This record gives sequence, structure tokens and C-alpha cells, in this order.
Amino acid sequence: MTTYFSIKSSLFLVIVTYGLLFGIGTGLSYSVALATAIKWFPARRGLVAGIVVAGYGLGSLVFNLVQTSYINPHNISPNETASADKYFTNPSVLSNVPHCFLVTGVIYACLQLLGVILLTDPNSMEVSDEETQIIDKAETVNDDVIPVMYEYTTFEAIKEYKLWILTVTFFFNGIVIVTGTSLYKSFGLTFITNDRFLSIVGSVSALFNFGGRLIWGLLFDYFYYKKVMSLLVLLSTIMIGTFYFCSKVKSETGANALFFIYVCLLFFIVGGSFSIFPAVTARCFGSDNLATTYGVVFIGVGSSAIIGAMFSSFLLNYIHYWGLFIIATIFSFLSLILTQFFPNSYHSSEIPKCC
Repeated sequence: MTTYFSIKSSLFLVIVTYGLLFGIGTGLSYSVALATAIKWFPARRGLVAGIVVAGYGLGSLVFNLVQTSYINPHNISPNETASADKYFTNPSVLSNVPHCFLVTGVIYACLQLLGVILLTDPNSMEVSDEETQIIDKAETVNDDVIPVMYEYTTFEAIKEYKLWILTVTFFFNGIVIVTGTSLYKSFGLTFITNDRFLSIVGSVSALFNFGGRLIWGLLFDYFYYKKVMSLLVLLSTIMIGTFYFCSKVKSETGANALFFIYVCLLFFIVGGSFSIFPAVTARCFGSDNLATTYGVVFIGVGSSAIIGAMFSSFLLNYIHYWGLFIIATIFSFLSLILTQFFPNSYHSSEIPKCC
């Protein structure tokens, strides 16, 4: 809501309110909600993480349409600038932006208050018998599915190289996530003039993002992290590496259709990171301190958002969208390589000594 005031003043204040404050608030609530849900269902970490983050991603399905309808109710097309980029300059569109922050801010506050009221940790008696039976059975199978036998403190966890492999991998994935999900609309505007169509693409892709987070989380529960993450980053490398060719289709209908398919599949794939990383963090280091331990891993994707924004701002005019997508492809390939260095066991051979 504070962005309602800051956007009328300066870009720096918008960065503080919409970037810094919003990011801090999201990070704090995000980790706590994930950790709490996983504690209720310790045998289904991937699926539960997928459900929680799917709900987080599903918000754009509704609010993407709401915000576009509020800001640009008459579907006014953006204007082309000297650099061939397209921006909205119509006063009737721009004047609606500050009020949109205020309206959506009030709605978000009410929804978050309801969520806080409903959020609670389970005690040992509240974890279902079914969950306990699954855990007991898993302990006799193999290390790929054994739940963690030791609850790490965050200080102990940061001494484990597994945590830093996860953090850096999330950073590499984050570059792809930021590039694909934040630039798809501005990239689409270079060859698509229908703002309402782009809004529909954003909403439908949110459904794919929702489904992807569920499916990737479910896959994590049945397959080892290295296999699932390798598949995810391989697909994301292919998708982001060929995304630019959507703009080269000569037929307007064909370009729109291909763009629609690419964006939906891209959202389906990259959303899986948000299901897999909290689940593997819980499996490696336990659930008791997951909120803070996963917070360390989340630094990876958080820092990638900053660097991704810098890439977009300073490099776009020089290397254009093609160059940005190539950079994201390189980072995605690095993620694939780094994933292969993750150990073949979730658990360390030695229990850390308490300080």
C-alpha cells in the first residue's frame, strides 16, 4: 500500500517500498507458512511444499486479470519508443497505477490476516497415524526416502556443503525464473499489440504454474532430488534458450499461439523450483528450523532477482531480448552441472557436534 505514495514521488522510493519492504515481508511469511505445513505432513514434504507454493503462485491467476482490467479497462495498446520497446504513456492508463497498488494492498492485507489466524504448528499427537506409518516404513527402504534422522540448527546447516549447493543452484535457477516470468510480457509486446491477450496469457500461465508446482513436488516425493532437479533444469534450459524464436514467426496467429504455449510451459517448469528446494532442505536438515534454514537457501533466488533486474535494466538496450535469454540459458546449464555435485545421500555420515 505504501507504493501508492512512493510511486508518485521517485523511483528510489518505489524500489524501497515495492522491492525491499515487499520482498522482506514475502520472505518472512513464505518460509514460515512452508515450514508449518511440512511439519503437519512430514512424509509428503514435496507434495505439501508444492501445494503451499502453488497457492502462492495461483494468486496471479486472479489478480493479473483484476489489475489489467483496473489499470487498462479499454485495452489501450502501448506506444513504441525510439528503442523499439513499447511502453504505456496514455494518461488514463498511468493515472490508474497508484490506485491499483492501494486497492490490491487492502485486499492482500485482509487475506494475509485470515491466513495468520489459521496458521498453527502441530504437536506430536496431531501428526496423523498415516504419516507416522509412512515414515516408519520409509526407514526400512533406502536412503533416498528416509526422513531426516537429525534436526539441524541453522548454524549447523550452514556448515554443510549440501546447503550451499542448493543455494547456488537456486540462484542459477532464479536467473531463469526472473528472466522468463518478468520479461515475458515486455518481450511479447515487441510483436503482440493486444494487451488483453497478454493478460490472458499471464492468467492461464498461472494455472500451469500452479499445476507445475504440485506435480514437481509430487515427483520429488517419489524420486531422488538429483533426478528431478536435473530434469527440471534441462527442460528450462531448452525452453528459455529457444523462447526468442516466438517473435520470428511471420503469422500473427502463429506467433501468438507459439508465445502462449511457450509462456505456459515455461511457468509450468520454473515453478517446480519453489516446490523442490524447501522439500529437499527439510529432508536434508529437518523441519524444526526449516523456516530459517530454508531462508538461507532462499537467499539464492532472492539475490538472483536483484541481478536479473540489473541485467534487464542495463543490458536490454545493448544485447536485446535474445542476449538476455542466452545469458539465462547459460545459467540454467550451470545449474544442471552443479546439480550433479549434490551428494548421493540426503544425510551426512556423521551427526554434527553441538556447539
